[in-house]
Amino acid sequence: MGHAFYMPALVACQRNLNLNAKYEALRPAGKRAKVAITAILRRLLIIANACLSRRVNGIIKPLDQNG
Repeated sequence: MGHAFYMPALVACQRNLNLNAKYEALRPAGKRAKVAITAILRRLLIIANACLSRRVNGIIKPLDQNG
């Protein structure tokens, strides 16, 4: 089960500019690579949950300025 979430987090660290910046900020702060990727994984799950919670009758409501 963990591999199903770990690999997308690893790709997101490389391809997504915002998540990459977060990852790059965690590494010099003394976090191990695996711990930093786990933090990105958690962030991805929060984003996915927010997207799913805004879905109403098959239509996704747009995000407002406050997220």
